Amino acid sequence: MSYTDVFGGELIFPSQLSYLSLTISVDATLQWPTEQQITGDNVVADFIDVDATVASLNVDMPSALVTSEGNKSTFNNVGAETFTVRDSTGGTIQSVAPGEAWVIILRDNTTAAGLWRTFQMGASVSVASASALAGAGIKAIGMTLNQKIDSDDENAQPFSVVDGDRAKCLIFTAGAGTCNLPDPGTLGNDWFFMLRNSSSGVLNIVPASGNIDGSSTLNLDPNGSTFIFTDGSDYFTIGLTVSSSIGFDFVSLAVPGSGDFTLSGANLDRIAYRFTGALTGARNIVVPNTTQQYWCDNSTTGGFAFTVATSGQASPPAIDENETLILYCDGTDVINAVNSSALTLPLAVAQGGTGATTPSGARANLSVPPTSLDLIAGAGLTGGGNLTADRTFDVGAGTGITVNVDDVALDAASNLNVDHSAVVLTAGDGIDATGLGDITVSRTINVDMLGLEDLVAPIVDEIYFYDLSAAASDFLTVGAGLTITLTTLDVDMLGLEDLTGPGADRLYGFDQSAGAAAFFTAGTGLTITLTALDVDMLGLEDLAAPGADRIYFFDQSVGPAAGFLTLGAGLAITGTELDTTGAGTGSVFAGYCPANAVGERVPSGWSIARISLGEYDVTHNLGLTDYENLSVTAMGVHDGTFDTGYPRLCQMDPSLSDGNGFHIVITTDFAGIDRIDSEWMFLASVN
Repeated sequence: MSYTDVFGGELIFPSQLSYLSLTISVDATLQWPTEQQITGDNVVADFIDVDATVASLNVDMPSALVTSEGNKSTFNNVGAETFTVRDSTGGTIQSVAPGEAWVIILRDNTTAAGLWRTFQMGASVSVASASALAGAGIKAIGMTLNQKIDSDDENAQPFSVVDGDRAKCLIFTAGAGTCNLPDPGTLGNDWFFMLRNSSSGVLNIVPASGNIDGSSTLNLDPNGSTFIFTDGSDYFTIGLTVSSSIGFDFVSLAVPGSGDFTLSGANLDRIAYRFTGALTGARNIVVPNTTQQYWCDNSTTGGFAFTVATSGQASPPAIDENETLILYCDGTDVINAVNSSALTLPLAVAQGGTGATTPSGARANLSVPPTSLDLIAGAGLTGGGNLTADRTFDVGAGTGITVNVDDVALDAASNLNVDHSAVVLTAGDGIDATGLGDITVSRTINVDMLGLEDLVAPIVDEIYFYDLSAAASDFLTVGAGLTITLTTLDVDMLGLEDLTGPGADRLYGFDQSAGAAAFFTAGTGLTITLTALDVDMLGLEDLAAPGADRIYFFDQSVGPAAGFLTLGAGLAITGTELDTTGAGTGSVFAGYCPANAVGERVPSGWSIARISLGEYDVTHNLGLTDYENLSVTAMGVHDGTFDTGYPRLCQMDPSLSDGNGFHIVITTDFAGIDRIDSEWMFLASVN
């Protein structure tokens, strides 16, 4: 059992046979009884009585894909009209005439239409089924066999014809190509097919052996067609046609470059061609080996050789640039249809020409008498014409001239007829008087504009001006900050020209960060008075050099004003440093006692602060020699606050000296304090 079998073979029914009575007035479609009970008008039964009440009705079988091979049914025509049993695609299986009974059996179910066997039952004479007899090129229509032509599209090349193409029409659409015929000995003496070339190129037909129409090959032109049959040895054609074009066709075709250019597609068989494009070398237009005429116009550029030929043609005709030529192809080569020779114009009279290029010249050369004479009006006259009628000449009237019936008179009132010799030309503004005078002779009037009339146009916009130092007119060149736009002179000062009044004295400047001009405001220590910018540093700017190193200071009590500070005793300035000098009587110095400097406590309430002024002297260069004559006053600092309200008396105790100087005894108000925990400031003077 193959995959196309359903249920493994013929259907198994509840009883041996099934029956259907079918009366139809329209086409009926049957269905296989695989999924429903066998009832109704459209079920395939083993035996079906059909009564067609209308002629030419059809009973269509269901798809052969859904049943098994070997399924069969008997159709019995019990009516008066013939009906046709068809497959599911509409193909004829069997035509059943009145009184006939036909058995149809499915023998192949690989397609929806299927393949069927038929045989007649209950007839005294057996009649063959037309559909069973139909072969290649034959079609069953009812009970008769009819001719048909199946067609195949051949859209690739080369392509080969096979035995199965008997009676078919093969349509070639792939352009120029080759059709290969099979060995006629394998086909026999009755095989034939039809061939049509629906492409744009020539189709070359080549037998595997033998000849075709007496030649080894045959060309079928575009739109050509033919019957081809064989006698078992050679091929022959019947009705071989060649496509011909009626009328005159034209195409303009760009063929730039060089080498061969093969006509193809829509550019074939166009009769007249205009070839254009820039050539880079010799160009050869290749045309098919078919009879055709070619009217060619060589409108290419580049001056290279230009030829038209079939493929491989030796010595093809050439067409010069900007020339035309009529050619034709005889099926093998392209041939020049015009035997031309150089023609010199104008053609001489002896050669049948006129020897001239103008009508008057031609009439003169051919001694043609004039056909008419003309009367032409001369100077001062009007009128005239040819002698086909009377002509009148009139004196032409002009300014100051009056033409009367029988004379011509001058108009005395006209300025043209008045003596103007007393009129004198006088130089006005801008006019040079040289050469002026009365108008009895021609006068030349010259413009005199201080030399402006002699200037030559400059190459840029400039201003006329009079250069007094040179006593001549000239063009004024625009300097920095000025520009001329059309007729406008503009100031261009980096944007200063666009600023408006600031409302106070300001300096002009250019702000680089903003990229624009701006007003600068006078800062601290600077003042603007009218057009002067002054420094104002509380009077420092007015000081004169003191002649020695001095310190700037501001004396509030005087002025107030700035001044130089004079150094007192014990002070000196070295470079930019202020130092003390050696102390004498009355010298004062300052020092401090660090916190926790007290070493011991005495009952009288004195605390001894061990301050070695000897070491202090060495460090600060006080120049002290007698420490006993020091008078010291100290002030304490408690918890970070300077105690100014409680000065402390300090006493120098020489007995406590340790050889490095002396110690200071500081009185405290707090009995029982062992240490002085804060820093002390003190002043000491030499008595």
